[in-house]
Amino acid sequence: MSEKQPTQFIVITESVFQSWARDASTLALFVSLIGIGIALDSPAMQWVGALVGFITITARASGKAKKLTKEQALRFIQDLDA
Repeated sequence: MSEKQPTQFIVITESVFQSWARDASTLALFVSLIGIGIALDSPAMQWVGALVGFITITARASGKAKKLTKEQALRFIQDLDA
């Protein structure tokens, strides 16, 4: 049986603005879910917003993403094919 390789993420480039936009959209996602839950007086929607926020923060904090230059990423992909 072949051994399964771990999943790897490659980020080619990311500017400061892109990083801020990504963080802002994440915050907006779970704040809006919780906010809609509060507006609708729905504890279930509030919990869903909190759960989405927890999962997102946990995924970001896992540190599994590699930050590579374009050349490094291309070399890495070519090595996977070889």
